[in-house]
Formats: sequence, C-alpha cells, structure tokens
Amino acid sequence: MRLAFPTALLAALPTALLAALPTALLAALLAATTVAASDDATKTLTRTHDPISIRGTALADLHGHTIASLRLLAVEDGKAVPIPFQIDERDEEDRIVLTDPPPGRTLDADDELVFMAADSGDRLAEGKLPGGSGRALEIEITDPLSGERGWAYLAVFGETAPPLSEKSYVHFDRVANQGRSELYSVDYDVRGNFFTGFRIATLGGGNGENLIHRTRMRGAPTFSLLLGRFEMSFTEEDSLMVLTGVKNGPVRATRHVELSVDLGGMLPQIPSGQVDTYHYRSSVVTPSKVSIPWVVLKLASEFSFVSLSDFRDVAGGMRYYDAQHPDGLEFDGHSDAVPAGVDHNWWVATGTPGTLMQVFVIPEKWREWGVVRGTVYLDEPPGAPERPSTTGTHAAGFTLEHVEDIPEAGDVELTMVTAILPRPYEPGDEKGPLSMIEKPLEISVRSLPQRTGMVQAKRE
Repeated sequence: MRLAFPTALLAALPTALLAALPTALLAALLAATTVAASDDATKTLTRTHDPISIRGTALADLHGHTIASLRLLAVEDGKAVPIPFQIDERDEEDRIVLTDPPPGRTLDADDELVFMAADSGDRLAEGKLPGGSGRALEIEITDPLSGERGWAYLAVFGETAPPLSEKSYVHFDRVANQGRSELYSVDYDVRGNFFTGFRIATLGGGNGENLIHRTRMRGAPTFSLLLGRFEMSFTEEDSLMVLTGVKNGPVRATRHVELSVDLGGMLPQIPSGQVDTYHYRSSVVTPSKVSIPWVVLKLASEFSFVSLSDFRDVAGGMRYYDAQHPDGLEFDGHSDAVPAGVDHNWWVATGTPGTLMQVFVIPEKWREWGVVRGTVYLDEPPGAPERPSTTGTHAAGFTLEHVEDIPEAGDVELTMVTAILPRPYEPGDEKGPLSMIEKPLEISVRSLPQRTGMVQAKRE
C-alpha cells in the first residue's frame, strides 16, 4: 500500500527532533499518515444504535496517562481518523460525576470510555500503531448475533496530538430543559421526570412536529391495614423530583435526578430512586435504580402501574405495532381490541411525524414471580371521556400488573429505551434497539506493542 507519509521514518526520528518540529506541521503529518489495514479485518459491523461503554478497569494499560493526551481513532479508507468519544468518571455509587475533571487528571479505574459502535472502523495490521502514537489499546467490537466486527483505537499522544473529532452528537440544555441531537429533541417537565414534548427531525425520518403531549404514569396500590383496605393512586404529578445535575459530552448527555413518589401522609415519599437519563444520537436510555421498601410489599394486596406516551393530534393516521400486531393498528379514532395479560417489551408508532420505538426492561425474576408486563394501545374518538391515565385520544405505553407478588424488598433496575427509527417501520426494524438491550455487543481490549522513541504523555 502506498503511504502518504513514511510512518517508519517518522517513528525513527529522535524525540528531540520531533519536539523541534512546529506543532502544526507535525500534527498535519500525523493526520495525513496512511496506515495499513489487515487484509481480513475490514469493518463489517452494521449496528447503528449501540453506544459502547468500557469501564476504566479494562483500560488499565493506559492508567496514569492524562486524559487530554488520549484520542480515539478508527481506520477509514486506510487512514486513522479521530472519532467522537468521552471519558466520564463514576463515583462510589456508580453514578456519573457531574463536575468537570481538573486539568491534568489521569485515566484510572473509576473512568468510563464512551463512543458509538457505528463510528468503529477497520483493523490495523498486526504490529502497527496509529501514526504518531507511542502506545494504544485495540478495541474489538463483535455482534454476537451475526459475528460482524469493527475496531477502534484508544491511543496516547504527546504535545502534538491530532485534533479531537469535531462531531458532537448530543447536548442537554439545562435552561430549556431539553435534550437534543440531529435526529430528535425531547422536552422535560421542569418539576417532574417526564417528557412534555418529542420531535423527530427530518434527518431522523420525521417532520419536526411535536408528537407527544406528555408521558404519563399512574400507579394504583391497594393496602390492607388491620381490618380495612385502602385504595390509593398516584400519577406523574405526584413524583417528587430534584434535578441534581447535567453532564454533556459529544457522545452522551446525562440528566441526573433524585426521584420519589408521594403516597400521602401514611407512606410518604416511597418508593424512591435515582434516575440517570442518557441521551445518545438516536436514543434516550433511562436505567433507573428503584428502591422498593418492605413496608409497601408487606401491606400491598394489589399494585398495578401504567406508563403512557400521550400523543398529540398529529398522531392521527400513524400506525401502532408490537410483537402481537405485525400488521399494525391505525390511530384512527376507532378502538381496536388488544389482548391483555400477554408479555410485551416493545412498541412502535410510525407515520409522517416519524417512527418512535420504546422498550421496557424489567428484572427477569419479576416475571418468574408473576409480574405481568404488557403494552397499552389507546385510540379514542375525539371528545371521548378522559381516562385516568391520559387526556389525549391516542396513546401507547406499558403496564405492570401484580407488582404485589414481588416477595423481596430492595433496589431493582428498570430500563426504558426510546429510540428513533430513521424510516417508516417495517417488521424486523425493532431488532436493532432490542439487540442493544438483549444481545449487547461484545467488547475485547488488548494492548498494542509500545513504540519506542516517540513523544509520550507525562504521567502524574
């Protein structure tokens, strides 16, 4: 393969000579360097939704190098080019640290590398390093369903590191209380942890109209106390939310809240939880740690829960799909019968405003204990009486029944994923977001042989 600049010669130059070269000139030489790709390692990975997160413990060979000296590279058309990435620190509770790192902070086990699988590239030839780097980790990404692969390289550079990628996929605007990417924007209520708007951009297959009036929830516990039964209910308006911070990066924007539910004076502010919502280019992922107190389970004789996306009128004419309705149901103001008691973990709404998919993940042991998760499809004619859980005529969401059958108190993980599908839905399109949850990409990290005589980042 013809080289745009002889990498062997560049690697052989003495450190003193490299340091004497003008920074702009050396950076240009490094950026123009063509690298050889392995003949049998062309990128085949096609998954587009998946973010890749790698804990710092897997990056141990680069511990001690300054984060500012790191670049993430992918091989494209024979060249190693920077791709968007970020390194977030996690605290002792495994939550994202919201403050910016101090200058000169070094990589350690508490960090997390984040980038998009879609940005991976070809594999470097064995024994090669990205041009200008003295040390690097090779990250191999494998789809367990298809065997498709892609690669990225976390490399250490000296003072003449190539520029960071100019791409930035997401941003959360705390003033506007809005998360946005080039594919969507999502608005949040200023007092609660629920959506008050969702728009799918033209690039995401939509028309930019606001599709969602708000997301709603309704819990209906019945408690048995002494000789009496007390029926209660709570909605998203009863949630007590404290927005504790926001962390923006080019790949992931995190919204961090503390959440509890006010069940009245008898059982105040329970259950409670911590919610970090991650905004990526094509999805919004909310893994929630919910604490269920023993007193609730002890006293509850019945407990059901409903979470809905309450659509605006622009949803008229869209179609609803789930696993039991591969032909879809039209939002036309005429209710269709949807079987209850059947486990569902996803639904799709598709039409002119765009294609929106939601996935709801519950602990597998909940299903073993008899908790039933299902989808909800509502399609009412204009002027129909309001339901307790929605004020709109079109809605879709999830329900949980028999929550009272959970025998163990404590913390549980629940995850809601809202994904943008970039075209009108066709059966099978749900596999991408589902695979992200059910069949996550497999990651392996290995250290490449260190190059001697190159400028290295200082360790602190």
